[in-house]
Amino acid sequence: MSRNILPFVSAIMITLTAYSLFRGPYYPLPNTPPDLAWTTKIFNQSRPLANIPHVIAKTRTRDGFAVTIKNAGDTTLVYTGTEEGGVQLFQELFKFGRWKAANWDWCGTGKKGMELKPGETVTLYGRFWRDADAPQRMLAKFIDRVTFDSGFVVLASEGERER
Repeated sequence: MSRNILPFVSAIMITLTAYSLFRGPYYPLPNTPPDLAWTTKIFNQSRPLANIPHVIAKTRTRDGFAVTIKNAGDTTLVYTGTEEGGVQLFQELFKFGRWKAANWDWCGTGKKGMELKPGETVTLYGRFWRDADAPQRMLAKFIDRVTFDSGFVVLASEGERER
């Protein structure tokens, strides 16, 4: 009897392990640092941003997500976006055990440099891209208006949306 049940138990254990690796507690943390490949792809090796804006609220919307960002520093930050809260998105995919730079919203039609002054908040809107072949997270790029130091803020991770 125990020999007959062994393959069944093994199949359950393999299924649970696979579930844990891809959707369970081993799912990548959304707030791990962005892929260093962005340094050469996007930032042209600028210095890291010292005044990193804070995420103070995240909500789901019908089509994606809304993230409220606050500039808690003492310098003005610039991001590429729209008056309506649209923002240029940068996508990372979770592959081979880490977040990897993938794509960005390279078309700037309708977008311009938007300023976020010290103490100000802004709500940015975005959505996950449907063609992703792995878990994804979306980032926004911020640049210090004076020093041109630059860095990313993680806006949303696929683990934060409903499946």
